[in-house]
Amino acid sequence: MKRKSILFMSIALLASTLVGCGTKSSESTTSSNSGDSTPSASVGSTSTSTETSAPTSDTPSTSIPNEEKVVTSIEVENYPDKTEYEIGEELDLTGLTIMVYYADGSSEEIPVTMSMIKSMPNMSTSGEKTVVITYEGKEDSYKITVKGEKIDPTIVFSIENGAVFTYDGTGEAPDISVIVNEDVNYDVWFEEDEVNIGTSIPTVPGTYAIVVQTEENDLYNAISAFRWFVIKAPTNKVAPTFTFTYDDNGEEVSLENGAHFVEGKVPTLTAKVNEEGVQIDEIFYAMDDGETYLGSTAPTAPGIYSINIKTIENEDFESKSAFRWYVIDPAPQDGQISVHLVGDEVVFAYDGQPHSPIWHFEDEEGNVIEDVQYTVWYSSDDTGYNSANAPIEAAWYGMTITITDDVHIMSGNNWVTFRIEAVDAKPAPDISFSINNGDIFYYDGTGEAPVIMAFVFPSDIVFTTRFEKDEVEIENKVPTEPGTYAFVCETEETDEYRAHKAWVIFTIATPESD
Repeated sequence: MKRKSILFMSIALLASTLVGCGTKSSESTTSSNSGDSTPSASVGSTSTSTETSAPTSDTPSTSIPNEEKVVTSIEVENYPDKTEYEIGEELDLTGLTIMVYYADGSSEEIPVTMSMIKSMPNMSTSGEKTVVITYEGKEDSYKITVKGEKIDPTIVFSIENGAVFTYDGTGEAPDISVIVNEDVNYDVWFEEDEVNIGTSIPTVPGTYAIVVQTEENDLYNAISAFRWFVIKAPTNKVAPTFTFTYDDNGEEVSLENGAHFVEGKVPTLTAKVNEEGVQIDEIFYAMDDGETYLGSTAPTAPGIYSINIKTIENEDFESKSAFRWYVIDPAPQDGQISVHLVGDEVVFAYDGQPHSPIWHFEDEEGNVIEDVQYTVWYSSDDTGYNSANAPIEAAWYGMTITITDDVHIMSGNNWVTFRIEAVDAKPAPDISFSINNGDIFYYDGTGEAPVIMAFVFPSDIVFTTRFEKDEVEIENKVPTEPGTYAFVCETEETDEYRAHKAWVIFTIATPESD
C-alpha cells in the first residue's frame, strides 16, 4: 500500500518538473519549433506574457476536467491505529484511510473523518462492533472490539433435568443436545457416575448427564453446565396421561400453560392421572423453571410457578411426570381493566368467513366493563396480514387490543393468539411465554435479569428461541439497552405437529434512579 503512495507522488513530481521546464521568460522573442515544444499562448496584458508549453504525449497532463468524477466504490486502505477499546472510550479514526475508485479508472486515497461515519457504534457495551464508512453514496466497513467485564455465555439444552428416553441404539436417537453462543468454543460429552463416557448418546439403560464446558475468550467466562437424563430399555408398558384443571366458579376448566391469575383470586388447581391402576408419587409446586421446589402448598404471591405431577412405575405403566406453568399477576390498581376471553375458542375451522375470538373487558372485581374506547388490530407472520378487520384465510393470527381513552388502564396481556385452520391440517404445538406482550423491564445488565422464556407443549418437540430488534436477530441473551424487542420461538415440524412460530413483545427501559 505504501508503494502505491510513493508511485503517485513520483508521477506528480515528474509532471511538475516537466511543466516548469516548458515555461519561458517574458523577455523571450522567439520560440523553438522542435518536436519537444510548441509555441506558447499569451495570457494577460500585451506588455507582459507568460508562455507555457502544451503537454505532449510524453508529458503527463495536470489538467482537471470540468465534470465531477463519479465514485464507483470505496474500500478501507489503511486500518486505524486503534481497533480495541475499553467500555466508554471514544472512537479514534487516526490512521484510517479509504481508497476511492472512480468511473474513469482513476483512484485516490483519502483520510476518513467523523462526518464519514454512517452511525457511531455503541461504546457503552462490550462486544465486536461494526464501523460503517460512507462516501459519495458508497460504503465499506471494519470491525472494532470493545472490551468490558466478561459475562457468562448462554447455554441452552434441548432437554430438562430428569428427562426420560427409551432408546437401545436402534431407530431414531433422542435429541439430547446443547446450543452455545456462536462466538464461544466449547466441548460436549456424556457422563455416567461423573465419568466421561464419550460424545455418543448412551444406549444402555441408566442415568446419565450431558455436560458442556466453554472456553474463556475476550468477552466470555469459561463455565460448565449439565442436564441429567434417564435411558430406559424398550418396553410394552404404557405411559400414563394427565389432566390439569382449575375451578372457575364451580366449573372445571382445563389449565393450559401460560394461564394468568390475579393475586388474591387464584383458584384451586388440580392435577390427576386419567388411567386407573396408576399410583401417584407426588403432586407439588415449583418456581424458577422448576429449579425451586415449593412442596404441596400452592403459592399465592405474584410470580411464575408450575404445578407438577409424578407417577410410580408398575407392571403396566411407565413412570412419568408432567407439569403446567402459570402466572400470578399482582392485584390490579384502581381503574385497571383487563381482557378476558369468552370461552376457550381460539382455533377456528376455515369456512370462508371472518373469525375472531370473543372477549370483553373486566375490572379487578370481575365485572364486565362496557364503556371503554379501544381499537383492535389483527396481524399474521404467516401471511403478512395486517388489518382492523377479522381475518378469513387459514393461518395463525395475533389480535392486539389497545385502550384509547384516558379513563381506563390496561392490566395484564392485551394480545391474543388464535388460528384459522385448514381442513385436515396438522395442529400446531402450544407455545407460551413467561412474560406478557407489552411488559416493561428496568434492566441495564446489572442485578437480576428478567426471566424471559418460552414453553412448548408437547415437550418433546424441538424448538429454538431468539431475541429480535426491528425484526433483526440480535445476541441471544436478555438485551440491556433501552428499546422495544421481540422474543421469538420457532418449532420444528413432526409427524403429528406442523412447524409453528410465536413471539412476545417487551420493552427494556432505563433503570430509575433512587
